[in-house]
Amino acid sequence: MPPALAVAALLLAMAGCGFGPGQRIKQPVLTGPAIQEVLAGNTLHGRTAAGAAIDLYYRPDGTVFAAGRERSGVAFADRGRWSVEDDRICTRFQAIRGRVKLCEWVTQSGEDLRTYEPLGRPSASGVIEPGDSRGLDAGAG
Repeated sequence: MPPALAVAALLLAMAGCGFGPGQRIKQPVLTGPAIQEVLAGNTLHGRTAAGAAIDLYYRPDGTVFAAGRERSGVAFADRGRWSVEDDRICTRFQAIRGRVKLCEWVTQSGEDLRTYEPLGRPSASGVIEPGDSRGLDAGAG
């Protein structure tokens, strides 16, 4: 494959364009309306692929609150915005990932929810809990 073509294919894959959720995801991905229904007003309690414990509360107005503990024991908290675009959950936090927006594929089996990076690598997994079950929005205005 010519180098220019290889670079173009890599850029398309990184952007999540043209390849869908990829071959790594074995379960059907949720559609945009299903993601909205599952997440809006609820909390994801789980772990990242890197081993951090994390809670994410998806407020219906598009605000997202995150709190957790890295594998090293360091606690973190952040807030940002979330949306559903092209059948993916998109988040942009104030500090996490340096304010870079990330859109991820979502699968669900019962209460278990999994997210996948644009190339289909697992990024987080957990269970959906109703409402702000971890009090992440307490005192936020």
